[in-house]
Amino acid sequence: MWCTQFAFAYLQCAQALGMQARKLSVDWDHDKNTEDRHHGVVDVWSPELQKWYVLDPMNNLMFYHKGKPMSSVEIREQWLKDKAQWMEGQLVGSWKTIFYPEDATGFDTPSNYFWIYTSLRNNFMTEPGLFKTKGLLWVDEYNKDKRWYRGNGKEALAEHNGYKGQFIEVSDLDTLYPKLNS
Repeated sequence: MWCTQFAFAYLQCAQALGMQARKLSVDWDHDKNTEDRHHGVVDVWSPELQKWYVLDPMNNLMFYHKGKPMSSVEIREQWLKDKAQWMEGQLVGSWKTIFYPEDATGFDTPSNYFWIYTSLRNNFMTEPGLFKTKGLLWVDEYNKDKRWYRGNGKEALAEHNGYKGQFIEVSDLDTLYPKLNS
């Protein structure tokens, strides 16, 4: 299975248990000449904390800062601010703590949260087509003048297909992370 299938399976199980969850796609800051690390994760709403946080079902991983689970934008901000020196990852279940050196790269590191795309639907098991789904693309001072590139490993990277009508660019946190009644 790929990360997206792990994310879909977790997403559907979370919703079956009454949790609010949604699919995210993330990637690191790269250009069209550098391999992408596009990765699928899940955003989960916590009624207790009144916030969204990221869970990576494929790597069984959550990110924390000062004991609180982090959203994708919080992970991104910590990475851009200080290369996530004060952030920790925890393996769900074993709760083994992971600390990240500033040069850490990979699908399971804070560096992979530069590009953030939030899907606007959750019914992927009954209606496939992730790459035709509208969603929110987080844009701010760090990526407003950049483009997100994707590739399949066999050919040169190209501009992400989301720019062809899929992406809805947002820079307002309340739009990206709506508060839910719980």
